[in-house]
Parts: sequence; C-alpha cells; structure tokens
Amino acid sequence: MDNQYSYYQNLYNMFGGYNPLVDKKVAALRRLGFIIGCGMICFTLMQYAVAALLQIFGVYSLYQSDALFQTGISAIAPIVYVLLPFVLVYFLYNTEQKNSVDIFNLPKSKELFLFSVFTGLLVCSIGDRATAVFSSLVSVTGVDFEKPDTLEDNTPLGWILQLVAYAVIPPLVEEFAMRGVVMQPLRKYGDKFAIVVSAVLFAVLHGNMVQIPFAFIAGLALGYFAIITNSIWTSVAIHCLNNLSATIISIYYTNHSQDDMFFFYVIEGSILILGVAAFILFMRLKPERLGKNDTEIGSRLLYS
Repeated sequence: MDNQYSYYQNLYNMFGGYNPLVDKKVAALRRLGFIIGCGMICFTLMQYAVAALLQIFGVYSLYQSDALFQTGISAIAPIVYVLLPFVLVYFLYNTEQKNSVDIFNLPKSKELFLFSVFTGLLVCSIGDRATAVFSSLVSVTGVDFEKPDTLEDNTPLGWILQLVAYAVIPPLVEEFAMRGVVMQPLRKYGDKFAIVVSAVLFAVLHGNMVQIPFAFIAGLALGYFAIITNSIWTSVAIHCLNNLSATIISIYYTNHSQDDMFFFYVIEGSILILGVAAFILFMRLKPERLGKNDTEIGSRLLYS
C-alpha cells in the first residue's frame, strides 16, 4: 500500500504537484539569487558613485587626461565597486552560506594546483583567440565591438602601477567575489550550475562586448579549476598570469612597433607549450568529477 501511494505521489509531483522539499530548496535558491543580484546592483551603483566623486572633487578631467592618475584610480576602483558589494553579500548570507564561502583556502594538492594553473591559462588563451574570431565575424555585419580607451604612462612607475592595477588587484578582488562569495554557496545546487552562473556574472562584470565573451569562457575555466583544487587561489593565479601576460605585451608594444610580432609569439607560444604539458599531467592525476546538478530543482525552475 505504501509503495502504491509512493507511486501515485511521484506521478503527482512529476506533473506539477506540490513537493514541500523541492519548493523549500527553490525558495532558498531564489533568496540566494536575490542577495547576489543585490550585489550586482551595488556593483553598478558603485561605479556611478566613483565617477560622481571624481566630478565632485574636480578631478574627472584629470582622470581623463593623466595616464598615471587614471591607472592609480583603476587600481583602487575595483576595491570599491567589486570588493565592497560582495563583502556586503557575504554578510547578508545565512550561516550555512557563509560557511561555504572560500576565503582563500589553500589548494588540496600542490601538483594539482600547478597543473591546473597552466591548463587554465591555456584555456584563457584559447578563449581570447576565439573571442577575436567572433569579433571579426561580427564586424562583417558592420558591428564593431569596442571597449573604453585607457591611457598608458610609459615610465617605470607607470609600468608598476599598470601591473598592480591589472594583474594584482583585479584577480584578488574579482576571484574573491565571483569564485569565493558567489560560486561556493551555489554549489549546493550543482557544481556545473554554480560554475555557469558565476561565469555569466563574471562576464557581466566586465561590461563591454570586447571582453564579455572572453570573460565568460575564462570564467568557466576559473570556476572549474577553483572547484577541482578546492581553492580560489588557483583561479587567482590563472587570472593573475593571464592579466600579467596581457599587461606585459601592452607595455612592450607601447615602446615597439606593432609589426614586431616576435615578442607576442614568444609569450603565446610559451603559454601553449606549458599549457599542453600541464593539461597532460593534469589528466594523469585523474581529478575528481564535478558534483551533479540537482535536476529536480533545475526542472522546477525551468517550468515554473
């Protein structure tokens, strides 16, 4: 009799019946999504706040014309409009969600960490090339993707500031926000789900169509390797090396002809060789599989 009841109860639930357990999980996910959404709104508002402060203090024109000042602001700004909103998100979480947040835990294996970093860097490089191809295909239709112009101070101090502003602070701040605060609580609903959501938000964070496709691809890799190694230090390292290589290339071509492609090929070739070798060694370690999605909740969200 119990089995018969269970059979009909399952049919009832399958065709849209009320399942208290699933509804409770969906409600918790929606609340989590609301909190994260508030963080993204705060991120947007903070950008306007920074621009407003520059106007109020009469230094906005200096920001637009002085490369050193602009780079300095670029170094500080992510702390204001990325770190602060997602620290707020963390404090809005319940106890279970707070406990799941990765506040720079150490990787579970040094070898896995090392191989993951260079494999992830290879994925980022491939994503960059794929984004360039995508942009070229779109430009055929007459639509050109553009990102905001930045000034570059071609002095040793300017180079140091660029490295800090692009290769040190953003990886730390953005990985804490996206892979630490956002992704970890979402893993309760499946690792793949958490990786994709954090990658989408990471792409939105970059705010322009030149970077959004690449940021999404990179975000998938950053999320995957952070989970596999059980540490956001892995995604920080990948993010840092990717931005470091891009910044070094940018500084180099500020002082050399754009036709001199040798340096670019050296950097990209090194990433390719190290990345392929790291991928082979990574696969030999037989990393754990990602946790499965909660398909019942996924279906409920899709068809509710």
